[in-house]
Amino acid sequence: KILKGEIGTVYEVNQKGRDIGVIFTKDNYRVSMLKFSYGSDILCNIKGNVIKFIKESLSNQCEAYIRDHIDGDKASLIISYAQEDEKNILKALDQIKGSIKEKWNIVLTIGVGGEYNSIHDIPKSYIEACTALDFRFVKGNSTIIFYEEMTKEQSNCNSYPHEDIAKLEVFIKQGDTDNIETILGRLIDFIKDQDTPIFIARRICYDIINIVMRTMNEIYKEFAFVNAKY
Repeated sequence: KILKGEIGTVYEVNQKGRDIGVIFTKDNYRVSMLKFSYGSDILCNIKGNVIKFIKESLSNQCEAYIRDHIDGDKASLIISYAQEDEKNILKALDQIKGSIKEKWNIVLTIGVGGEYNSIHDIPKSYIEACTALDFRFVKGNSTIIFYEEMTKEQSNCNSYPHEDIAKLEVFIKQGDTDNIETILGRLIDFIKDQDTPIFIARRICYDIINIVMRTMNEIYKEFAFVNAKY
């Protein structure tokens, strides 16, 4: 639910996650996608031990939570940390990669999403981490690929439709279907532009989905409050 953006506040996350040991107390968030390269049968038998090792290796630097992925050779890592610990965490990831290779002969490739200081942006960091991991076909396996560095290297597109994204939220709240249709048309045209990099297209799609979900949730809460009041 955190990766999907279905939980809105740190308080909600901590209330619902306390019983399973998921608590966030730090100010910064980042998601990484982990890709394990090994025979599927062997990996299935030892993946739990590998994940436990990763969590324990990061426990002194940050709050780390790993969620298994529908693809058996992947997992998502959510970390929450203090700003001053960031360099140590990134260094620890590199050491973990080497240790896993040495202990289990597993090649670990890591896609690292952007850093954010709001729990609302964890889904965005997750999308960025997935995009960064896909870039392994360029960078190679056994690498740590940062979304920020990838976009700097790959992008020749400095524009982003911030204004249209902001307007979309306003028009949804107003129920202005004509302008919603116009904005969506412009965003689709922007994505179809042959010079638009894939990571920009993904971010636009994420922003559209996130705005719709967040705005509808706000409208629902306001509607529920009014009904309860009267």
